[in-house]
Amino acid sequence: MPLIVEAKKQKDKEDRRLIRRTLREIERQKQKDLREKLEYRETVSQQEQQKAQMREEEEKKEDLRFLKESLRLEKESEARRLAERQRHVEAHQSRADRIAPTTRAEAATRSAIARYTKEQAELEKKELEQRQRKKQAAEDNTEYLKRQVQERQDRKKAEAEERRKIQQEQEEDAKAYKIETEAKERNKRLENMKQQNLLLQQIEEHKRRTDMSVSPTEIKLNRALLEQVKEFKSNHLSRALPRRCQKDDSDSDDN
Repeated sequence: MPLIVEAKKQKDKEDRRLIRRTLREIERQKQKDLREKLEYRETVSQQEQQKAQMREEEEKKEDLRFLKESLRLEKESEARRLAERQRHVEAHQSRADRIAPTTRAEAATRSAIARYTKEQAELEKKELEQRQRKKQAAEDNTEYLKRQVQERQDRKKAEAEERRKIQQEQEEDAKAYKIETEAKERNKRLENMKQQNLLLQQIEEHKRRTDMSVSPTEIKLNRALLEQVKEFKSNHLSRALPRRCQKDDSDSDDN
C-alpha cells in the first residue's frame, strides 16, 4: 500500500507540474502579445509625429518661396514702369528737339505736349490699375497665409487628439493587464489552497480506507511536501510581481 500511495503522490506531483508549466506558457504568450501591441502603437505615434514635422517644414518652405516670388515680380514690375516712363520722356524730348528749328515749332510743341499729357494720363491710369492689382494680390496672399496657418493649427489639434487617444488606450490596456494579473494571482493562491486541502483530504481518506495510522515519518513527509508547494508558489509570485511592476514603470516612462 505505501507504494501505491507514493505512486499516486508522484502522479499528482507531475500533474501539478504540468499545470504550472502550461499556465506559465500561456502567461508568457499573453505578455509577449501585449508588448508587441504597445510597441506597435508607440512606433505608429512616433511616425505620425515625424510626418507632421516634415509637413510643417515643407509648408514653411512653400510659404517662403511664395513670398520671394511675389517680391521678385513686384521689383520687375517697378523696373518696367520706370523704364517705360523714361522711354516716354526721351521720346518726347527727342521729338521736341527735332521740330524746334522748323517753322512749325510752336504747333509741334503744343501737339507734343498734348500727346505727352495724354500718354501721361494713360500711364498714370496703368499705374493705378497696377497698384490696385498689387493691393489685391497682397490681400489674396494674406488670406492664403491665414488659411495655411489655420489648416496647420487644425492638423496639429487633430494629431494631438490622436496621440491623446493612443495614450488613453495604452493606459487602459495597462490597467486591464494589471487587473488581469491580480485576478490570476488570486486564482493561483486559491488553487494552492485547494491543492493543499486536497492533499490533506487524500491523507485522511487513505487513513480511513486502510484503517491504519499514518506513521510520524509519513506525516512529516506530507507536511514537508506542503511546505515545498507553498514556498514554490510564494517565490514564483514574488518574482513575477517585481517584473510586472518594472514593466509598468518602463511603459509609463516611454509614454
